[in-house]
Amino acid sequence: MFILIGRSNSGSILAGFLTQVQYYGAIEVHRFHRKMSIMSRSDASTPKWTDWAVIELFERKPPNPFNRYAEWSARANHVQESFKEIPAGWCSWYHYYDKISYDSVHENIAKLQGIREQLPLKVIQVDDGWQKKWGDWEPNDKFQRGMGTLAKEIEQAGFMPGLWLAPFAADKGSELIKKHPEWRALRSNGRLANSGNSGKWFVGLDVSQDAVVEHAANEIR
Repeated sequence: MFILIGRSNSGSILAGFLTQVQYYGAIEVHRFHRKMSIMSRSDASTPKWTDWAVIELFERKPPNPFNRYAEWSARANHVQESFKEIPAGWCSWYHYYDKISYDSVHENIAKLQGIREQLPLKVIQVDDGWQKKWGDWEPNDKFQRGMGTLAKEIEQAGFMPGLWLAPFAADKGSELIKKHPEWRALRSNGRLANSGNSGKWFVGLDVSQDAVVEHAANEIR
């Protein structure tokens, strides 16, 4: 999901999938061809149906563009939640990608504290790069003090801590897959299913197994 803001408040577009149940929905913007594509990616060659996607057009830049989208997505996913206010925040992915570290997070905490009046963000989210491997959701050598300690430090700085993880995916060489190869999701032809869409192949976990669902819930807790 994303929003495109036109120049000089000339207009805006909000586009996004409401769910990711049947296939992996993706939206691409081709800047030079001035074209936007909404597609559904899967292992199947001829999908029969996909998840719902929405496109909303605005005459000018809206003050709260994501509120209505969040309500639609919550309704589609049967989430009983009120989205009167969606907290804005800083996410490490869009600058560091997976090259994040404890020191770089603290550097940004300090900078965000200094510009809080101009940019009143509420959340600081550590994205991909803190873990040992996909599937092995433990802090790596760049976060030796632990994620719990970092979360407390983010709270002490006046922000809400956030942490990214992908509990239904794993690296092929992860300790999780070595320990539980029977948890791997398989395609109809018996080959491993790819769960990743970030430029790297990842093993998908079979969520039809109760043990896999319990494992994912424990990781999130």
